[in-house]
Amino acid sequence: MRVSKTDLGIIGELEDQLIVLEEHLARIRGGDARSVKIVAPILRDLVCSYNSNPKPLLSRIANKYGVELIVKLDVPPLFKDTMPLQEYLDNWAFVSGTEGIKMTNLELIKTVADQTSVAHTDSGIDSKLYAAMGFPDSKTTAYSPHAVMLVAIGGVVLEQGNLLIAKITAQ
Repeated sequence: MRVSKTDLGIIGELEDQLIVLEEHLARIRGGDARSVKIVAPILRDLVCSYNSNPKPLLSRIANKYGVELIVKLDVPPLFKDTMPLQEYLDNWAFVSGTEGIKMTNLELIKTVADQTSVAHTDSGIDSKLYAAMGFPDSKTTAYSPHAVMLVAIGGVVLEQGNLLIAKITAQ
């Protein structure tokens, strides 16, 4: 039997995840690529649906409190700069014309979390992730393509999480 968490407990969980996410995004930006192994599963818990997490934490809380998660991107004028978080997550993170491989931001998060995170070590690697990693047989660096993308996605999710907490506490 499972015991439901209180709203305060769930919001506290979100705050904890955002603090750890912020710390490890800063570490990656500072050159510590090992933090990719921590950032990916946090992002998966916050924004990805999967078997044991059918309702990601960020959207579960936003829906409960009636808060719409809207991303504002700093992009050139020709590009769409405002969109719902889900639309941003469904955008392409990686497209390889040579191999014909595409990954959305959500797919990148799930694949990195499932195959290279601290909670999982795999003897093989998904062909999509292999292509997105750049030089997968060498050591991951903070400048590996998948690490750079996770930092960008993580920054957006962190901002949305902090805005959500601010809106909830203002209610």
